Order: sequence, then C-alpha cells, then structure tokens
Amino acid sequence: MKKIWCLFFFCICIFNLSNAAPKKTLAEEKHKKISKIEEKKDYVEGEIIVKFKKKSIDFKKHTKEEIIKKSLEKLKEQDEGIRQHNIQDVEKKINAILIKSSEKNEELIEKYKKIKDVKIVEPNYKKSLLLDSNDPYFTGENQWYLQNISATEAWNVEEVGASEVIVAVMDTGVKYNHPDLANNLWNGTSCQDEDNNPSSCPNHGWDYYDSDDNPTYSSYHGTMVAGIIAAETNNSSGISGISYHNKLKIMALRVGNDYISTWATIQAISFANNNNAQIINASYGGEGHSQIEKEAIDSFDGIFVAAAGNEANNNDNNPIYPCSYNSSNIICVAATNQDNDLAYFSNYGSTNVDVAAPGVGITSTCYDSDYCTSSGTSFATPIVVGAAGSILANNPTLNKSDLLQYTINSGDILESLANSSKTEKKLNLNNALNLSLTATENLNRYPVYRFANYYTGAYLYTSKEREKNYIVNDLSDTWRYEGVSYYTSLSQ
Repeated sequence: MKKIWCLFFFCICIFNLSNAAPKKTLAEEKHKKISKIEEKKDYVEGEIIVKFKKKSIDFKKHTKEEIIKKSLEKLKEQDEGIRQHNIQDVEKKINAILIKSSEKNEELIEKYKKIKDVKIVEPNYKKSLLLDSNDPYFTGENQWYLQNISATEAWNVEEVGASEVIVAVMDTGVKYNHPDLANNLWNGTSCQDEDNNPSSCPNHGWDYYDSDDNPTYSSYHGTMVAGIIAAETNNSSGISGISYHNKLKIMALRVGNDYISTWATIQAISFANNNNAQIINASYGGEGHSQIEKEAIDSFDGIFVAAAGNEANNNDNNPIYPCSYNSSNIICVAATNQDNDLAYFSNYGSTNVDVAAPGVGITSTCYDSDYCTSSGTSFATPIVVGAAGSILANNPTLNKSDLLQYTINSGDILESLANSSKTEKKLNLNNALNLSLTATENLNRYPVYRFANYYTGAYLYTSKEREKNYIVNDLSDTWRYEGVSYYTSLSQ
C-alpha cells in the first residue's frame, strides 16, 4: 500500500512539473522536507529527546538549570526566534533531556541539532502494547502454557535455595496488592532514583507516566504480564508463576497507558539498572527507531526481553522496536498457539526474532477481576522472562550472554516455526534449566568482544561487559563493534 501511495505521489510531481509549476523557494523546500516527517504521527507532538555528548558536559559540576540555560543560550545565538521551551527533566546516566514546546517536532529537532554539545535529537516515539485480544475470564488453573514449555518438569530441578532474581516489568503498571502477586514483589524501601540518588519506593517501583511512586493503574495489561512471570506458586490459590519456589520478584515500572513513550522507557531502564534488576520485560513495540532508547538498552547490565508484535509482519523487512534493535542483550519473542504453530497474529523474522513461546489464551492475574485471559506476543514475552529468571535463580554466576543463549537455544525445534526466528525453536524451560546446571564447564566462560578501529584497522578485545558498553556508547566514532570473537575462562 505504501509503494502505491509513493508512486501516486511521484506521478503528481511529474504532472506539476509538466505544467511548468513555479520553482519552489527554499522555505517551501524546507516545509516539504518537514512534511515527510509528519506523514506518520508515531511520536508525541511537541516533545523531543535530546542527548548530550558525554565529554562535552560535566554533569557533576553543572546543575540541570545551568545545562538548560547553556543550551538555550546557544540556540538563541543561532536563532533569534527561539521560544522558551519547557525542559522537563535531565537524566544523568544517559545525558538526555525531554523538551516540550508548542513548536512542531521537526522545527525543534532542526534547532537543537545546531548545538555542538548535542549528540542525538529525536522525537519522543510512541509504542503500542502488543496484545491481540482481551476476554474476561474466570478464576482457575487454565495454564496450558506451563506444560507446553515443560515448566512443571523444571520444577523438579529448581532448587529450594535458589537466589532471588529481580524482574522489571515496564508496562501499564502492576496491581501490587493483588493476592496472587503481593508476596512476589521487589522490596523498594531503599531504592535509587534514575539519577542513582537514594529514594523511597514504597509501592515496589515507580510511575514514569504520572511521575510518582505509585506504579499501578486500572489496566489489565501490566498486571497480566506480572502474573505470568511471578504469580505465587503453590499457595492453594489462583494461578502459578514460572518459578515453583517463588524466586522471581517483580519491580513495577509504569511507562504508559494508551501508549508507551520513549522518554518513559529510557528513564525506567536507568531505574532498573540502578536498582539491580537482572531482566526487563518489554511487552510493547512500534516502528519508531530511537538511538537513545537503544543506547539505554545497551547500557542495561542484564537481558532485555521484547515482544515481536502482532501484525503477522516480517520484522526483518519492517522492523518493530525495541524487538529489532541489534543490541546483544535483547531477546525478541514470537507467539505460538496450543498446537505449537506460530500464532496467526504473531510477527516473525529469521534475523530480528529469537525464539517463540505460548501466546494464545494465556490466563493470568487481572486488575479489575481476579484473573483474565488474553492473547498476544505481549504475553509470550513474560513466559520467556520467567524462564530466564528461573535459569538465573539457579545459576546466579551466569553472565548475561550465557543466560541469553541457554534461554533461546535449548528450546524445541519445530517445523511449524521454520524461518520464523533465528533458532526456529519454541521455549523449553526444562531443557534450558538442566543444560545450564549440568554444563558446568560453561558456567565460567566469558565472551571476548572484538572491536575494529575505523582508521588504523587495529583490533581491540575485552571480556568485560562494562568496558564493552563504554566503547559502544562513547567511542563508537573510532571503534566498530564486531561481536564475540571467542570465549575465555578468565574472570571478569
């Protein structure tokens, strides 16, 4: 459809030229360029995100107000017509600010690009919750997906003394007083805010949609995601979570309601990092590519599990983000049905999707009723998150690279999933947990990452995650990341 529209537009242009239309002015050409950006409103109008170059501004020496004043002064020097913008917040770790204005996005973007201290300027993209339907359901034990991924067999392997794993659910909020969730929530009484300052999170997380400490909302979506991961198991009530011994603890991070904004997600990722979350669940997606969001994901010390989407779309041809970012710590999840076929709605992709998990008729905790059922890659994603969390709880020394590989590569190869993902596999928790426990020779193996110098052709190697992230985030103009070169048993 898009190609037909473009051809139609092109024909109109030829018609106008053939009728000797007057030559467009520079202002008209600029407006034409701007209009292309507005063709699809997948962003919040009047809001942009600006990321500063880390070496150009010392956030330890300059306050937020000084940084804002400096930025606006530079703009006024170059454009006397600049308006006083409302700059909402500064996030120190990623050096980014959210700017609100009555001006159009493309005008804001062009102006802020002129500041030499600015690294990236982009819209505050909107992303959607990746569900397919919402049908009220009754309380009960209709959890076919647990048997489908061999979770009940894995329960015989899971250790009573396993470590607790913090899972951040970035969603519409979590009903943290739900009786089947209340005992499996992260304790946020001594939390750090997004700037790594001491704070208090009495309600087990933070709300980046309404900017307060109460991350709950009357939407079923986030509460369903949380219940799939960590509903209390073996309590003679309701449904079961993925971990039999209840080792997964939910950090509730509300990042949206009718849509998910990039600004909310990058703040939430920083919060999750500062408060030792090891896995992030991201059951949302959209077409807007945000380099700032990608860099935030790259900086996360754990794994980031994202939904593939529900348009029966090939994500290799039409990427959905965050699923399709090429970050080394992302797992992208497609959905299967009870017959182990790819769900009719599920997106797929042999490059941009990693693994499949059940996503049709999933029963979980609900906000306005005890339990409900729904379908979508939104609900396949937390099944993979719960599996990864169980693996990590029983193998707390696993680095994130090995955790990711155990999670996606130990599944069942199915003919019905041919060309649907990198692995063409459906999640199998029992296989993954047993493999991670028995392959002891792999438990202390670390990936060695290789970088190539753009100018000299020299190579740089490191097995340290923090060094790797520093080079990717701060030295990308000089060094090109090439991936894992080999594995070593040396400690990080």
